[in-house]
Amino acid sequence: MGTPYVTNRSLDVFVSLDRLREPMGPSNAFSSVSVLNNGFILKLSFADKECHLPPIQKLRKESPMAFITISHWTSTDMSDETIAAVRDKFLPMIMSVGATGVQMVRTGELSSCVVTHYSDAAAAEAASAKIAEIRASAASDFPMTMVSSHAGEVIGSA
Repeated sequence: MGTPYVTNRSLDVFVSLDRLREPMGPSNAFSSVSVLNNGFILKLSFADKECHLPPIQKLRKESPMAFITISHWTSTDMSDETIAAVRDKFLPMIMSVGATGVQMVRTGELSSCVVTHYSDAAAAEAASAKIAEIRASAASDFPMTMVSSHAGEVIGSA
């Protein structure tokens, strides 16, 4: 197994721990690196300041791959009342067929998407017939049209 890598989104750090210990030039050389025993960087010290990093998680290739479906919708009515009615009717239905989470996202004045999380591809496949029924019901009960849908395994997460 090679040198562990670390990431930190707020600082855009993605470097090997060995690389952090190498000189990186006079303007951004680290004077010290505090590393926890599990390989996480806790603090980077520069000549003129210290940077404390929030907790981060290692990416784990061996964990089961979650699965996501995303459906894109347009509507002629995205009023607060319509959004609430759609949310209150369909989110519980989606959760009841095996989803581990679901979000409705407004993507434009008259567009949205629904992001549904499953534990794995098998769970998504088991729910697919019911999800098709839920989508058909949404399109017939509300002024909504599904324009596309996508699905796939999660290949990275933080």
